[in-house]
Amino acid sequence: MLHCVSMTDAHVVETASSIDAACRWDIRHRADGRFDYVAYRYVDLRPDGQIEDYWGSSYTSGLFDTAQTARADALEAISWLPGQL
Repeated sequence: MLHCVSMTDAHVVETASSIDAACRWDIRHRADGRFDYVAYRYVDLRPDGQIEDYWGSSYTSGLFDTAQTARADALEAISWLPGQL
């Protein structure tokens, strides 16, 4: 079963960025009371960096009962994250 949540259905409870600012991670508290996390990668479609850039989702976790469990899983799954928290 696919678990899709829009940003309006969840609020961010913790976030971090990689040192080079190319990656971002959020733990989200979903409307159904569970937690998940999403890793994003900055995408720049133009070489001059002036336009057409966005944060694209690079990884979405499963569902967790607590933010602490989601965080522990993220620390195992996302290679750059442990050095940022």
